[in-house]
Amino acid sequence: NKSEAETLYGFINESGKVVIEPTFSSAESFSDGRATVTLTTDKTGNYGYIDETGKVAIPPRFFSARPFADDAALVEIHRSDGGYAFGVIDKTGKYLIEPRSSGVQSFSEGLAAVQLNGQWSYINKKGEQIIPPNFKYADLFSQGLASVCVVDENGRDRYGFIDKTGRFAVPPQFEKAQSFEEDLAIVETGGKYGYIDKSGQFVVAPEFLVLDSSFSEGLASVRLPASSPKSSDDSYGFIDKAGNIVIGPEYSEARNFINGLARVEIYEGSRGGIFDSARAYRIAYIDHFGRRVWTSAEFLRYSHPN
Repeated sequence: NKSEAETLYGFINESGKVVIEPTFSSAESFSDGRATVTLTTDKTGNYGYIDETGKVAIPPRFFSARPFADDAALVEIHRSDGGYAFGVIDKTGKYLIEPRSSGVQSFSEGLAAVQLNGQWSYINKKGEQIIPPNFKYADLFSQGLASVCVVDENGRDRYGFIDKTGRFAVPPQFEKAQSFEEDLAIVETGGKYGYIDKSGQFVVAPEFLVLDSSFSEGLASVRLPASSPKSSDDSYGFIDKAGNIVIGPEYSEARNFINGLARVEIYEGSRGGIFDSARAYRIAYIDHFGRRVWTSAEFLRYSHPN
């Protein structure tokens, strides 16, 4: 087996055919025509971006780099004083928002959330403030709404959703809230997670202890606790928009579906999500029926903490 240091990453298409050879030290999925990678030839470990031919579009110079959306991406750099700063770049690597130490989100649907004097507001690509700094925290706009946090009269953080005028479309009432995808959003209430629609009504009841995934292509990955009658251990499966388990649960990790495939991890020689003694796993890609389209030929291993 190869060591983790020798593991290389590439890209396959929907049929499992390799279309970009595995020559990268790390790689994330394509978004908006760009994919985040680190190069074997770059010993700094910095992140850059490739295009869909595998050519380097933006050289690696970022400490961290988020996926592109709305032709923009959030990146993190080291400052000369040893600290960190965040900025937003376009697809050529030019800064739309220069790196700054205070909070900044990437652009989405024409607006970006930025922090000013401890409060968050939204600006456009000209740098003009569109929504005043009324929020303790503000997330990306998605499907016309953005998750924001305010403090209620009891001093508690409460999340709701605003529209592009800054008005609340879903009142702040949740302990946590993520962005809308496919007309549903993950929220937390009473320490459990479920999915709401744009009216704030639950479509999938809050019965999950962990929800990592928004809906994509009609499915969302969820982790079921060992106590669940639907699962023999803490493992991942996929639900539909009615909350029905339609794939699994049998995976140690599961990501969103993209172009008909979802990346999953399978710990061989163990039940579902429980690590085996060697902490070895395989990466696989499954289709909407749970069929494996591609499985890594070799075992991969997590490094043990020092």
